[in-house]
Amino acid sequence: IMQQQPTGTQQLPPLLTVAAVADYLEVSEGLVRKLIQQQGLPCIRLGKLIKVPRLDLQTWLENQVSLGINSGEVF
Repeated sequence: IMQQQPTGTQQLPPLLTVAAVADYLEVSEGLVRKLIQQQGLPCIRLGKLIKVPRLDLQTWLENQVSLGINSGEVF
């Protein structure tokens, strides 16, 4: 049985750079870093390199929507 991946991120690589997350969310890289530091966006730090696991990004986004977190807040 194959595990089905969440929709929306299927075409992305397993680990995303800050730039790739910014492109996907259509926001700046600075905002992605802020989301990591202040809003709990999951990441893996490899030295100075920051990677965001694709499935963790999808889960985090779903949680933001379902909890209504930051609705209307300007970063």
